[in-house]
Amino acid sequence: MNYFDEWLRDALVDANLLQFEKVLSEAGGRAFDFSPRYLRERTRMLADPSGWARRRGRAAWERAVRNIACVLLACTLAFGALMAASPAVRAAVLSWLREFGDGAVTYTTNPYVSSQAPEGAALQDWQVTWLPEGYTLWDFYTAPSFSKWSFLSDETGDSLDFGCSAPGGNSRVQIGTIPDPEGAWERVSVHGLPADYYAAGGEQLLVWETPEGFLLRLLAQGSMDRETLLKIAGSAACYRGDTPAYEMGWVPPDFHEMNGLNVYGNGAYHQEWARRGVTLSWRYVVSPPCPFTDPEGTPEEVTVNGLPGRFWASPEEPETPEGPDESVTQFGDVTITVGTAPGEETTSTLMWEDPETGAAFCLRGELEKSGLLRMAESVGRMETPVVRVQPGRSEAVIGIAGGDAP
Repeated sequence: MNYFDEWLRDALVDANLLQFEKVLSEAGGRAFDFSPRYLRERTRMLADPSGWARRRGRAAWERAVRNIACVLLACTLAFGALMAASPAVRAAVLSWLREFGDGAVTYTTNPYVSSQAPEGAALQDWQVTWLPEGYTLWDFYTAPSFSKWSFLSDETGDSLDFGCSAPGGNSRVQIGTIPDPEGAWERVSVHGLPADYYAAGGEQLLVWETPEGFLLRLLAQGSMDRETLLKIAGSAACYRGDTPAYEMGWVPPDFHEMNGLNVYGNGAYHQEWARRGVTLSWRYVVSPPCPFTDPEGTPEEVTVNGLPGRFWASPEEPETPEGPDESVTQFGDVTITVGTAPGEETTSTLMWEDPETGAAFCLRGELEKSGLLRMAESVGRMETPVVRVQPGRSEAVIGIAGGDAP
């Protein structure tokens, strides 16, 4: 029994030799076919035995996390390349984040996406190009960071606001006109892009983002149906053509310019002057989607440089300015100009159009008919559009809005 273990081992060896005799006899000239995975592992082991041993000693979950991180990195790099090459992919990554709270919806710049307005696509260029019959342009305002257009329906009394905000920086847009916006939220499409739609009572809000990162919004108050609102949104376009620009040649000497953020060349312009706290405003839009809103009353037919115009005299005669002009205040090297919109009862309005360019003009303020006509006749085309920027640090311009919209 002392030799049983040795006899058993020899018997097993002999049995294996008999079973694999043919395989062993051919082993000398046989080419082994190793798997690619085995070959990679062997190469890594021979190149760095210590590192290979450390990696093999890690837990399975650690190796899985490392592999996932590598996959995510590769996907991020590939996605970044797609964003650089494809506007459609860029449009899928929002530059604005939506947040609900306190009965309002807020859109803020996405801190994880560095999106700046592209050169040659100023936000003032974004306008709606179609509106239902009966709508008129009540007011508009343009600035480097946002623009706003307000329209009214003469037939139904409905109102419509169109706004555009530029991406980048710490832009923030809060809209609180829709009660419980989170409950009223619905996803729709504008130009094939995702859009947020809210509806409650007689108000509808539509918000969407352009491929360049601009945030566009439409707010309708009244009886407008959803299909019409979407059609107006679909007409929004960024005008890139060479738009004619105009400039005012004469202003009464006792008026001081207020607006220091005027941009020529985009087909829309607004300029204001102040005298003893009361403003005089001049607006024009090239090829507007609708005419300016008419004041109440019957206009008088006039002529502006041979072109037909309409003049609405103020219901009441404005008071003759007396005393010191407090519209302009000096604080050291800083000049501040302030003003309020005049009341409707003392405001006169002059409107005319340039049929050659399709530009519509509107001049309003506490001024006599002869003064408004002289200003209108001094308006001329600019040979080369220029960009007027905010005055330097030694001068500040402030406009205090007044008056109520109808």
